[in-house]
Amino acid sequence: MFEWLRDILGDGYSEDIDRKVSAAIGKAFVSRSDFNAVKRNLSAAKQEIADRDAEIAGLHAAVREAAVLRQTVTELHTQLDRISRTAAVQEQLTALGVTDPEYVIYKIGGIEKFSFDKDGRPEKMEDLIAPLKKTAPHLFTSTAQMYPSAGGATVSAAQTGRYRVTGLYLLAASVTLLVSSVAQLHARKHSMCA
Repeated sequence: MFEWLRDILGDGYSEDIDRKVSAAIGKAFVSRSDFNAVKRNLSAAKQEIADRDAEIAGLHAAVREAAVLRQTVTELHTQLDRISRTAAVQEQLTALGVTDPEYVIYKIGGIEKFSFDKDGRPEKMEDLIAPLKKTAPHLFTSTAQMYPSAGGATVSAAQTGRYRVTGLYLLAASVTLLVSSVAQLHARKHSMCA
């Protein structure tokens, strides 16, 4: 088996010596082919660990980004809800003959003072504005007061309020679109991380 050992020992070489040397070498040493195979496996395992560490770091970053996106979506939903409620109150106030819905909302104490049904429509508006009708009748019109517009035509107070409400609805629609876009981006990032 060990020809090199036969060359060294010459006539003193025997099969018994060969077995003893082979057993001793097998206990204390590893063959070069076994050593190289273990070394390749170790290198592959180290590379796999490095790849997984990089993937985990990417996932951690995605989780942090997802948390920021969730917070942004929550804030945008809150803003959208406030804008929608404000627009609904302004529209209702305009329908009730209020000439300056924004000022009336301010005088009542803000949008938080209004109550809404489960569909987000304002309730009991007449009760809230009744005291203002007595103390500030100039904020209300029973006939359509006319105001000159930039083009020279006249616009009623109710129409002016409707224009404001329409602008708020457009703003609410824009925020809804933004929230939807952020949610889609979040979903795409989440699916990429999975």
